[in-house]
Amino acid sequence: MFDDDFFAKTSEALNGFFDSIEKSIKGLQKEVDSAKDKMKESAEKAKAENENAFKGDDVKEETAKTEAKADETAAKTEAAGEGKKEGEAAKKPFEDFINKARDAVNGIKIGGASKAGVIPYFRADTADTVNIFCELAGCDRSNVKLNYEKDSILITAKKEAPTVDGAVLFTENTCYVGKLDLKVRVGNLDAKSIHASYKDGVLRITAKRPQENASSGIKID
Repeated sequence: MFDDDFFAKTSEALNGFFDSIEKSIKGLQKEVDSAKDKMKESAEKAKAENENAFKGDDVKEETAKTEAKADETAAKTEAAGEGKKEGEAAKKPFEDFINKARDAVNGIKIGGASKAGVIPYFRADTADTVNIFCELAGCDRSNVKLNYEKDSILITAKKEAPTVDGAVLFTENTCYVGKLDLKVRVGNLDAKSIHASYKDGVLRITAKRPQENASSGIKID
């Protein structure tokens, strides 16, 4: 059975492949644009040299040759422009394919949660308490851990794949199987008041805020 690490590595490898193809396309496009700019610059330079360098009847033949060369360069420049348009038109379906393939790879989900490996939860705070309900269906109670550090509640769990007797010939899975974790920032809590219970695949956590300016209860004789 494929786990989340397998799909993560596969997705990373495919994304790298798509990136290399996109870079190659951009490199070719840059070369085409550069060649077009150089040919255009050459045509303009040739025309300018023709207008300034040759004057008089004795250079008509040379002028005609230069103009013919300039026209030829301009024709090549125009042809390069048309080639660029054709290249862009031919490139678009390929780019569309890459984008669709990338979206498909990035859209792979191992489980039913909104994000693989993240524990879905519901939180409801009152004036002096924090209440968190975590969905951990399919997780054994022994695989659920809970800690309170600084200003956050940290929850880790592990969901094991179901097992069957006999040799497995075919598997199909749309459920998330593997490590789960969640970090919920709750601020300052009375650590001693934190209580957790686990029933029917739901982890319920309740905690109280520390009371400010609470009475010390010191008796004065």
